[in-house]
Amino acid sequence: MVLQLILMYGVCHGTASSQETARPGTRCPEAQTLLLPDKANLIYWIRRYILFHNKRHPQEMGTAEVTQFLTHLAVQEQVAASTQSQALSVILFL
Repeated sequence: MVLQLILMYGVCHGTASSQETARPGTRCPEAQTLLLPDKANLIYWIRRYILFHNKRHPQEMGTAEVTQFLTHLAVQEQVAASTQSQALSVILFL
């Protein structure tokens, strides 16, 4: 949510002044902090999805493969519903 606010309003709360506006081309520490875990998470789920389907390209796969992967997560790995939701969000991003 902080990242969305930064992108919408350009406000960077980690600077000397709490209401300082980030200038175009400058980096906000909060934006970097939030992007790294999201990027790592994205790569993690994409990799797992592709490896689960024997390195098939995501464009070759459809609804059946997504369902199969999410079912595997729920049944064999017994992950939480929120984890399945996170995996699905990343797959839909592809």
